[in-house]
Amino acid sequence: MEFKVLRTSDLSREQVVGINDLFCRVFDKERSVDEMLAKYELNAFGYSYVSFFEDEGVIHGSVTFVPGYFMVNGVKKVFAYSIDSMVDKDYRDLFEIMEITNNAYAHLKAEGVSFYFGYPNDNSYPFMTRAKLAYDIGKLDTYVLPYRIGGVKPGLKGLNWLSRGCSRVWCWLSGLLASQQVATFAIHKDESSFNGPRYRWFDDYGIVTIDDFTLYYRIVVHEHVRTAFIVDIDKKSARNFQRSVSYLLKHESSRFDIILYVGHLPFGNTGLVKIPLKRAPKHFNFVGFALAGEDMGVDMFDIANWDTNLSNYDLI
Repeated sequence: MEFKVLRTSDLSREQVVGINDLFCRVFDKERSVDEMLAKYELNAFGYSYVSFFEDEGVIHGSVTFVPGYFMVNGVKKVFAYSIDSMVDKDYRDLFEIMEITNNAYAHLKAEGVSFYFGYPNDNSYPFMTRAKLAYDIGKLDTYVLPYRIGGVKPGLKGLNWLSRGCSRVWCWLSGLLASQQVATFAIHKDESSFNGPRYRWFDDYGIVTIDDFTLYYRIVVHEHVRTAFIVDIDKKSARNFQRSVSYLLKHESSRFDIILYVGHLPFGNTGLVKIPLKRAPKHFNFVGFALAGEDMGVDMFDIANWDTNLSNYDLI
């Protein structure tokens, strides 16, 4: 068994193909090498770090860390977030997971990365926190607007007229109450270096400027439902979210059945409905690990300090 941590730019062609083959095996999905490299290399640095292990020339475990610039109380830092954590079934034991993670942390620290964060699933989350490979920051919330209920529950197709009408009324009512105050966060991505490459992962993102803010969204079939994901809004206020929902209802409603946003918002009246965490269909666990050991002057493990959402996640 051999463990390595390399930049994607230093991987051999065989290793690149091997990592992508591992993804296809573990997640039972088809993905091209070009799609993989887009996620791994379209960032401010032009590369990511891959911590992996191979046995007899075959890669059986891998996790990728995407570097980026983040602002902490106005000071620029280098963070890294993880995507594509995957291990073949026969190799999933404590040693491999500890080794692949600890090797990555040591390498990231040597490269000047201050902080790691990620969103482990419900299977990985208990192990990571108990083994102190990461510490809990919080859970992202899910916000939804079921515009066409029959697209979510086919048996309710006859009520599409009602859900469409209720969605539009809900959005309108939210607009009456929505504050224009833009939220501020102590910890957030450096948008000037982040957004340009990030929204080239796929060629079908919607990027719309509405007055003084920009909406980033993507419409895909997710788990058999036509979903309009609000990926991000650069100036986050209740009013800007409500206007974004209104824009989607006006210009894109023929293409989706549901609108979805995943993140942490310190306000309501967004035009969407916040699902209670205990009823959420999927948990977005948010964890982190301080690599540099420096005092950044803010509680890094309090989700209230973070501007975080699906823009830092590999779902879309």
